[in-house]
Amino acid sequence: MLCGLTACSTTSESSSGSTVASTSETRTTKTTATSYCNPDETLFLRGCDFAGADLAGADFAGADLNGADFTSADLNGADFAGADLNGANFTSADLNGANLTGANLTGANLTGADLTGARLSRADLFNANLSGARLYQADFYEALLFMASLVNVDARYADFTGASLKLANLTGADLRGASLVDASVAGANFTGANLDGVTGNTP
Repeated sequence: MLCGLTACSTTSESSSGSTVASTSETRTTKTTATSYCNPDETLFLRGCDFAGADLAGADFAGADLNGADFTSADLNGADFAGADLNGANFTSADLNGANLTGANLTGANLTGADLTGARLSRADLFNANLSGARLYQADFYEALLFMASLVNVDARYADFTGASLKLANLTGADLRGASLVDASVAGANFTGANLDGVTGNTP
């Protein structure tokens, strides 16, 4: 689909095949042939299709990506800080080392995604699906994971300090060495979870 940016006049083709707009003052990323609006403008990329795209290191900070599709995309080291990713699809995406600090991931699908070392502090993951995701050493400091699905996740050494895991489903989760210090776990399901070496609040 066509993907426009606010207050932009011309268009250019992105590496994913979606059309984005640009201005003379472009905001560039590491993505080939991709240009965005300047940092003072909001990236408007709702529902855009980035499935399978190489977007390693891309800058989507503060962008409106509501409902965007990043299925199997390479987002290694990408910056989504403060972005609106409500309902976005990250199935099997590579988010290794990505910055999702303060991002809105309400209802997002991160099934099978690789979030190794990713930063999700204070992110909103209400009702998000992270089933089968790799969360090794990921940072969920004070993140909202209320009613989120973390079934069979690899969350070894992940930091959930101060996070809300109320009513979350962690069935079969590997939480060895993870931190649940000051985390809220009321009503969370830890059936079959590996809690060896977990610090903080455990069921």
